[in-house]
Amino acid sequence: MNTTALLKTIPLFSNLKEKYLLSLAQKTCEKNYNEDTLILQKGEKSGFLGIILSGELKVILLSPQGREVNLAILKPYEYIGEMSLLDDEPHSATVITLKKSRLLILPRDAFQKILKENPEITLFLLKQYVKLVRKLSERIADLKFMDIYQRTAKKLVEMTIEGKEDTLEITHQELANLVGSNRENVTRSLNEMEKKHILYMQKGKIVIKDLKAVKGIYSEE
Repeated sequence: MNTTALLKTIPLFSNLKEKYLLSLAQKTCEKNYNEDTLILQKGEKSGFLGIILSGELKVILLSPQGREVNLAILKPYEYIGEMSLLDDEPHSATVITLKKSRLLILPRDAFQKILKENPEITLFLLKQYVKLVRKLSERIADLKFMDIYQRTAKKLVEMTIEGKEDTLEITHQELANLVGSNRENVTRSLNEMEKKHILYMQKGKIVIKDLKAVKGIYSEE
C-alpha cells in the first residue's frame, strides 16, 4: 500500500481530497520502534504528529516516587503529539511502546498547514477531545465511587469490548496502572473473579469467560 492510500485509511485524514493526500504523503515518513522505547517525554517538545500503523503504545504519567499511572493504551490509527502541535506547549504525558511499533511521522509545519486548509480536521480533533474529557470525567468518578474490585472489572469489560476479543494480553502490573492501584490489589481482585469462574488467568493473559458477570460487578444493568 502506498503512502497516499495508507493516509486514506486513517480516520483523521480519510475525508481529505486527493491533492491534499498527495501533498501529505510527500512530507511523511515511517519509523520503527522496538518494544519499551520512549517516543515522547513529558515536559519536552517533539515537533511531529505520530500515527500508529502497527503495535501498541502506552501514555503514562510518573509520580516523583516513580509510580506509573497509565492514562491510555493506543492502537493502530490512533495518534500522538497533536496537543503539543496545537498549543505549542511541551507534552503533557510520556509515551512508550508496549510492543514493537511502526509510526507514520508528520512534521509540525505540514500538520499545521493541513489544518488551515481543511477545517474539518480541526472539527474531528475537537470531537476527539470532547470524548477524552468525558472519559477523564468518568475515570475521576470511578476513582471516587468505585472500589478496586469494581474498577478492575470495569477496565476488563472496556478492554474486551474495545478489542473485540475475550483474551486480553496484559500483565497484572499493567492492569493496575490502568485502574490506578497496585499489583497486589488487582491480583486479589482477579483471583476473586477467577474463583467465581467468570475469567481465568494465564501467563501475561486474562481470558474472560462470562463478560456479563464481570460487568455485573460494577453495574446493575
